[in-house]
Amino acid sequence: MTRSICQRKLPPHLRPSTLAISIALASTLTTPVAFAEKGEGFALEEVVVTARKTEESMQEVPVTVSAFSGEALKSLGIDSVKDLEGVVPGLNMGGGGNGTKGESNPYIRGMGQRETKVTVDSAVGTYIDGIYSSRAPGALLDAADIASMQVLRGPQGTLFGKNTTGGAIVITTKKPHEEFGGHVETTLGNFGRQNVSGTLNVPLVDDKLLSRFTLAQTKNDGYMENLEDGTLLNDDDRQMAMGQLRWEVSDTLRADLLLAATKTRQKSRGQRCSFYGEELAEKGYGISAVELIYNANSSTSSQEHCEEGGGDLDTDQFRSELNNESGIFRQSIYEVDTKMVGLTFDWDLSEYSDYNLGFKSITGFRQVEQKADEDLDGSAAALIGRVQPIANQTNQYTQEFQFSGSAMDDRLRGTLGLFASLEETDDDWLQSYVSYIDNTNTIDPTKFETVLAQSDLTERETKNTAWAVFSQVSFDMTELSEITFGLRYTEEERETTYHEGNVYLPSIGNGSYCPSGGCSNYISIQNTIHPFSAAGNTPMTQWQYGYDANRNGNLEDREIGLFGESSQSRTDSAWSPSLSVKMRASDSILETLYLDEGMMFATVSKGFRSGGVVVGNTTNDSTGMKDMGQFEPENVMNYELGVKADAFDGMVRANMAMYYTDYSDIQVTTVIPDNLGIPLPAVENAGQAIIQGVEGEFTIIPHELMRLTASFAYTDADYKEYLVDFKDPVLGTVQIDRADEPMPRVAEWTGFLAADFFIYTESFGTIIPSLITRYTSEIYHGFDRESFIVQEHITSDAATFFDARLTWQLPDERTTMTLWGQNLTNVDDYLVGGVPLVGVSRTSGSVYGEPRTFGIDLSYNFE
Repeated sequence: MTRSICQRKLPPHLRPSTLAISIALASTLTTPVAFAEKGEGFALEEVVVTARKTEESMQEVPVTVSAFSGEALKSLGIDSVKDLEGVVPGLNMGGGGNGTKGESNPYIRGMGQRETKVTVDSAVGTYIDGIYSSRAPGALLDAADIASMQVLRGPQGTLFGKNTTGGAIVITTKKPHEEFGGHVETTLGNFGRQNVSGTLNVPLVDDKLLSRFTLAQTKNDGYMENLEDGTLLNDDDRQMAMGQLRWEVSDTLRADLLLAATKTRQKSRGQRCSFYGEELAEKGYGISAVELIYNANSSTSSQEHCEEGGGDLDTDQFRSELNNESGIFRQSIYEVDTKMVGLTFDWDLSEYSDYNLGFKSITGFRQVEQKADEDLDGSAAALIGRVQPIANQTNQYTQEFQFSGSAMDDRLRGTLGLFASLEETDDDWLQSYVSYIDNTNTIDPTKFETVLAQSDLTERETKNTAWAVFSQVSFDMTELSEITFGLRYTEEERETTYHEGNVYLPSIGNGSYCPSGGCSNYISIQNTIHPFSAAGNTPMTQWQYGYDANRNGNLEDREIGLFGESSQSRTDSAWSPSLSVKMRASDSILETLYLDEGMMFATVSKGFRSGGVVVGNTTNDSTGMKDMGQFEPENVMNYELGVKADAFDGMVRANMAMYYTDYSDIQVTTVIPDNLGIPLPAVENAGQAIIQGVEGEFTIIPHELMRLTASFAYTDADYKEYLVDFKDPVLGTVQIDRADEPMPRVAEWTGFLAADFFIYTESFGTIIPSLITRYTSEIYHGFDRESFIVQEHITSDAATFFDARLTWQLPDERTTMTLWGQNLTNVDDYLVGGVPLVGVSRTSGSVYGEPRTFGIDLSYNFE
């Protein structure tokens, strides 16, 4: 570990010189709009998935996976990855965001990661055309020109480039083909919904060079109003462009090139504030230091601000200091730009060998630039917040090689893979503020005193490298039995360099700073009130920062623009094996049980997620900087038993699985306040948890004109050990076991039921009415120990949602119109997330899900 002083290149506006800064919906959910043949109604179809890196029938794969074709996504109203929640058993997407950010944050079977900084990986991997997408920003992908989405549950690693403990979301785009064609689609709805997409498939050289181009926009105005300025938040504003080339080099060699870019220009997710002072006081928790400083100097207390931002307001209203009318802060934003390049070579080597051999190379590049602001206390008081003055940038490079083959008349099949990745993040600047009151809103504004308890400007430079070798071999022991063994070795290194500067107080106000003299220009616990000779304050974008290099409690001119530096790194490695046995049903069993086909499987697998380096929240006395810390790898042992069956001449499909997961050294996101109470997200290792459950997915076709599809998940998730240091209000710092707390982001029960009806006429076309019901039991959202004390307020209530769709496919079989409505009973107070800083400011910010929405989809297909 090293510490030094360095001159950092600041964001432009913070530099000292200016400082003004029809195929199928699988896993038994068959396609609602795909028919056996024109006019013949519904039928079970074979679903092809790639969960084991080769095309296989869904009902033959010994893997717990849900898969959706592009047509199935449309027919269910799944417009983006977030809409898979409620349909896929055990999947929680946080309502399409994380805290106040609109980024992808999946949890599968209670395993995920709420901290989305580059210093820690998610427990659920996302893959786009085989390329691992490491970062959450920009990964909440819209379903434009998608061939399929697959959600794999349980540890993944022996067949995927990146190892994950919770599962994987696998997205495959539609590829260019030999026919000219395309499609256009639009959606109009309430809240200003305007979605548009178009795809054009163009053969360039017959049977040799093919191309495909897609443009898409997702847009709505939002549904949460900031009463401070009337701005609507929780909006959508995303654009996407994608181009693909397919080169059929020969009969045995194919090259696919993918170029894609996305642009997100949304505002943050608005959150309503709730205050828990009385309930915490009953447990011995008093007012926090952050509140004390604010309340002692403000004409309106932090509690009053919180109650004004929640309380009796409508559920679609809130208040935040990050708004267009503020002269100090800006409107909170969530802006992300991504660029992606993928190059895949697929080479059939069978002609060079007596065996069926294949080689695949997947080369990927993904760049993510993000700028996001967070009003952490969820009120109009500038109590705790942070903004990104400029966009950070993460560049990710991945390379994967896969060798696959079969022998012994296809009885023996195997895959060997090599994976390497490099991820670098720069300009990850973060500007914070705590207990800020401009001198026109203090108790005595004639004194021109500005209150600011803390403000830092920090940057993280991160470099993550990983390499792995993975393999899997399957052998048909008999015609009815198969055994599969997989093994992976992973090694990952993480390096983080941290830079920190503190605010230069003369830069935050108007006139002369400390006109009577004798003031430090550096914030400390004893120096939180800052006098000026004139009223008013400068915008936050003009504040200057520096590092007190000589530790004299003051920032000298030469120290402005200097930043302290600290760095750490760690390396982790692990072996991850898996073993699976599959048994197909014999003819006698099929006949006895009236089955068309059936199989059962048992799997044992181990998952691994590497440790990392984070910035702590304790201050080093010798440097004045926050210390860095580390967290350990987490490990998963998963035991699974599954059954898949089609029965009664194609009338029934049933897939079920039950599992037992031993989850150790869990990387849990929490909040650790410093001595002043300033929060910093932290990753801690909980000792152990046991997660066990049962999942099922079913399709029933009682008549060719009717189909019922259903899924459910029962999840029993419990911490067994979670030892942490805790500041007790009476005993001081003690070690406690937080194992009595619920695991966050996991529902005990979820259910899905859809009924589709088929109406066909020769002259009028096809009409399909659909009714959908989704149910979820309670979900806990707490971070810290204090959250558990008021857990009933930060736990989503059990809720049932009703959707409906009416699809009309015209006789030309090219034009489709769909009237749709979601959340028809208008459950507008369903908690999907937020920022519960209960232990810091005795408040929580609550983000609610979308209220009732409705609209019309129009599409025309000419391919």
